[in-house]
Amino acid sequence: MHIYLGLMVWRDMSARHGDCLTRLFLLCRERGIQITNGTIYGDALVSRAQSVAASCFVRSDADVMLTIGSDTIFEPEDAIQLCEYACEGYDIIGAVVMKREENPIPACPIPGTLVMDSDQRPVEVSIMGTGFTATHRRVLDAMVPTMPLTAQTSPLPFWPFYMPAVIEDAKDGYLYLSEDWAMAHRAKKLGFKCWIDPTVRVGHLSTTMLTMEDMLRPRKAAAGPMRLVVTEDGGIDVEIPDAEPSLTVH
Repeated sequence: MHIYLGLMVWRDMSARHGDCLTRLFLLCRERGIQITNGTIYGDALVSRAQSVAASCFVRSDADVMLTIGSDTIFEPEDAIQLCEYACEGYDIIGAVVMKREENPIPACPIPGTLVMDSDQRPVEVSIMGTGFTATHRRVLDAMVPTMPLTAQTSPLPFWPFYMPAVIEDAKDGYLYLSEDWAMAHRAKKLGFKCWIDPTVRVGHLSTTMLTMEDMLRPRKAAAGPMRLVVTEDGGIDVEIPDAEPSLTVH
């Protein structure tokens, strides 16, 4: 297996993220997995930087593109597991990444009920973010004929795989899709599927303000099995076995 690391870094990455990458490269070397670093630095336009990285991947001989946000903390074993799944037939597969909001919610729609447990197999979702995702070559290869090649006189001409999009929606009239949702939407229109691996947990770094009162908040529980259940009003019930009553988030 040959992994292409399609990272996009437009701000300084944390030392913890850098440590994750170092351990990923060491683990790949230990297991005899070829990995190519295709990081794009310094471009503040996320959709362009990710499109350039994906275009470089298409021109490479790698099997799968691994996209990881520069603010994501992960385990190297999980990254390789996603890449192996992609090579087994899961077109676009990733982890549940939490949005950076005051009340965090998943960056992908939960499919009714999602069991987060080490025994679970991948679960199909309607669309997803790509903050920690493996995309197989077959997906982008199929998208190339449907897209124009832009910036043809530049050193790195690229296909706009990650260009944001506006689509019609029965409920809201129109939806504005972010660059990663737009890429997944284009792939789905070509017949590919998106998947979530419930066994993978990642951290999404955020800037927060800490006060003395934060010492009074309950400590976070260690990662363990849980069920995410979508409620009728669009909230998500979080159920943890053998724990306190469920918590609902919106």
